[in-house]
Amino acid sequence: MIKLDFSLAVFLYLATSVITILAAWIYFEQRRYIKRRDLTKDLLRKCDVCTYVYVDSHRENFSTCPQCGSYNVVNMS
Repeated sequence: MIKLDFSLAVFLYLATSVITILAAWIYFEQRRYIKRRDLTKDLLRKCDVCTYVYVDSHRENFSTCPQCGSYNVVNMS
């Protein structure tokens, strides 16, 4: 039988718990960041007239700039 001091057992339990929680937190933060980056990459538009960058949540071929009101064609390249 392995002899284990009580304080060492508590330390090992707490250390493994903290490491597990930290690893899960980092994993889910990375997933959230990647998902958010992929969504905004397709939705960002830049106005051809005033160079204002805005989010086009409707994903239409023509979008209207919220700052100057000009129409912009979505580049499909």
